[in-house]
Amino acid sequence: MGNKDKYQNDSAKIDRQNIRDVKDHGKVAAIINENVNVNNFNFADFIQGFLNFFRPEDREAKVRSELLKGIKVEVVQRLEDSLQQNQLLVNQYLELPMFSQNEAVGRFERKKIISLPPETKIIDVFYRRDVAGKLLILGKPGAGKTTTLLRLAKELIEEAENNVDAPVPVIFELSNWQQDNLSIGDWLIEYLKDFYGMSDRRFNRSFLSGRKILPLLDGLDELGLVRQRLCIEKINNFIGEDIGTCLVVCCRDEEYQEGNFRLEKLNGAYCLQSPEEEEIYRYLEGLGKVDLWEVIQNNSQMWELANIPLFLNIMVTVYQGEPIYNEEQLFAAYIEECLQRMPTDVEKREKFFSSYTQEQTSYTQEQTRHWLTFLARQLEAENKTEFLIENMQPSWLENNVQKLAYRIIFGLVVGLIFGLIFGLIFGLIYGLIFGLIFGLIYGLIFRVEKIEPKQAFSFSWQKIKKNLILRLIDGLIDGLTFGLIFGLIFGLISGLIETLLFGIIGILIDDLTNLLIDGLILGLISGLILGLIYGLNTDIKLKHTPNQGIKESLKNSLSISIITTPFFLLIFYFYSLLDTGLGIKLALDEPEFSLFLGIIIGLHSGGLPSIKHFSLRLILWQNRLIPWNYAKFLKYSAQRRLTQQVGGRFRFIHDSLRKHFTGNKPVTSLSPQLDKNYSLRIIIFLIILTIFINITSCIYPITPQAKIFTPAIQTNNLVFSDIITHKWRNLERGNLIDFWGNEEEGFQPYCTYIMPIIALPGETLEIQEGKVFINNQPFTADYIADLPTQDYDEIKVEVPENYYLVLARHPDKNNQLLRGLIHKKEIIGQVLFKIW
Repeated sequence: MGNKDKYQNDSAKIDRQNIRDVKDHGKVAAIINENVNVNNFNFADFIQGFLNFFRPEDREAKVRSELLKGIKVEVVQRLEDSLQQNQLLVNQYLELPMFSQNEAVGRFERKKIISLPPETKIIDVFYRRDVAGKLLILGKPGAGKTTTLLRLAKELIEEAENNVDAPVPVIFELSNWQQDNLSIGDWLIEYLKDFYGMSDRRFNRSFLSGRKILPLLDGLDELGLVRQRLCIEKINNFIGEDIGTCLVVCCRDEEYQEGNFRLEKLNGAYCLQSPEEEEIYRYLEGLGKVDLWEVIQNNSQMWELANIPLFLNIMVTVYQGEPIYNEEQLFAAYIEECLQRMPTDVEKREKFFSSYTQEQTSYTQEQTRHWLTFLARQLEAENKTEFLIENMQPSWLENNVQKLAYRIIFGLVVGLIFGLIFGLIFGLIYGLIFGLIFGLIYGLIFRVEKIEPKQAFSFSWQKIKKNLILRLIDGLIDGLTFGLIFGLIFGLISGLIETLLFGIIGILIDDLTNLLIDGLILGLISGLILGLIYGLNTDIKLKHTPNQGIKESLKNSLSISIITTPFFLLIFYFYSLLDTGLGIKLALDEPEFSLFLGIIIGLHSGGLPSIKHFSLRLILWQNRLIPWNYAKFLKYSAQRRLTQQVGGRFRFIHDSLRKHFTGNKPVTSLSPQLDKNYSLRIIIFLIILTIFINITSCIYPITPQAKIFTPAIQTNNLVFSDIITHKWRNLERGNLIDFWGNEEEGFQPYCTYIMPIIALPGETLEIQEGKVFINNQPFTADYIADLPTQDYDEIKVEVPENYYLVLARHPDKNNQLLRGLIHKKEIIGQVLFKIW
């Protein structure tokens, strides 16, 4: 490099205020610093400002302000956490295209290389006249490319804060460019939506085309050579569409050269080189590590590592006297140091190690390595460098068994919610049976789709107009579908419980006809509601806390349910006044049905993604692939300086460290002694058991109207009764049964009785001389001894099939017996025990 031209910084630096938009020469757009006048407050200005809030230009200013704040927090945090925050001055040069097809930004036939002093700032290179805001940053792994990009972003942020016309620098990770057919412009728009919460794509497009954003593209080398070439072509096309666009791209030097495809629309390549021997010495001397300098000089492997700024910084941290021969050893020593080190006094004062005493014992080293390795491999598989907890997807599941368990749990939770609300309308039995069947079917057949959390809402007429017709059509389709499924399941349950085969067919036909009509009406209403909801919009919603997307989805779901339920109440109030003759007109009169539909709307507005997220994390946690409290663990790893946290986003402290974890041994299950979690089998069993108990049982109070013939139960007691399974099994002598009174047997009609069973089907009861015999065998029991049998000489009762004989003291005639044959169908349930 001795023949490189010497660069005089002051003479070549561009005057930023004199830049003009010269499109035919590809110069950068004008960036003019202006003073902002601050006026005294007056009421007229306040009213005008309030009205201006709804104007497009004020919306744009608000979005710009929020985006700038979020970007500033991200850049400052990442620079503070960087492994290269102690700046090592390195050699650098600027390569300008001058007639050479084969160089970094070749368009012409040769190149011009300008040596830059080590203290040269990247912002000065960016604003050179011959660069004009179109720059490629190249360097070896660990040379400081991303750190340089962050320093450039920091300088540009300061300018954007002082000049409202300056663009906002936004860092885009090219590793997230997943769709090859997507243009860079469209991808930037989607990126703003996914990572910065700017949900309005049309607004994002105008924001981008108006040069309100300055894209800083990092990680071109993460795409692989084939996709890297395609991406370079699309970047060239993007710049060519607007020749005045400023843009910076960051890439590893070796991968860029191997790609043999050039960013020809950029004006210069800023190349980071290895530090000189003298700079390494000064750096170590300034840190008081002269002894390390002597070791490096005498060890060729360590000298090779020290020529990479990242590795030199890590070496300063982890060197304990033992030689380090390669990158793997270096990162292994770094991880060990991070997991064992104690917090400094400064870190404690800054609360960097909040609740440190508690956190340091929360996770073992094996757990930390295991979970970070799994996370690194998921990011590698998805070709991403950043991670949001709410962006966890079912693709993280490792096999079909896990995917099946995920679908079943999701379906059961949804079915349980539907069943409980549905049970308020048609009875708990119908509701929970419907919920169980619906949940299992839905869980088994629904596709494993991407989980997309819903953002917080604000009002947008534009989105309402855009979505209303679409959602009305969707509502019609969903209404027909729901009416069909509802009719089939509800009709089938009704038939199974109440009728024989011909009854099932009749009910199915009748219910399907009516419920399909109701489905159309309810679908239209739901479509209208969904159209209004999808018209709710937020211009920008940055992720400030971990898992914010899921929390907002759940909050949106609850809020929308609360808002829409009264709306449905009002609609159905007028609807119920109409003589439509529809099958569920009586149900529509019930407030519970409005609640049911409100919850359905709420599930569509954020509830379903939340349930999917919960189900996914439950499976991953049970398989020991993630901790139960993922946010707590990731914060812990950030405190250990293994990851970085910026708001709700996490990334490894450096991509090289992430790749080190990716290259670790295959992820295996943690040792049993390290896993203190309960088995998922127990959780699934408890869920199924709970559903089964709710379906087959009932808890109810004993009212004064009930006729009770056992001293163990009194009026106002709360009893637990089996209302389903007693029909499928044989009851035993002494069981307490709850049944409706039959006047033919001497019972008071329309009253419920609780009495013990004395004789079973096929048995014969006899009373002779006050003694009770069953099948000619004496029968004695506590409740028999209290009966007035002494006045009966000869009684003989043969119990037919499907009947049970009950016997007790007559409530109105104390010296007489009350007996009766109770058919199985007349039994409401078997009283199992008293709760209180």
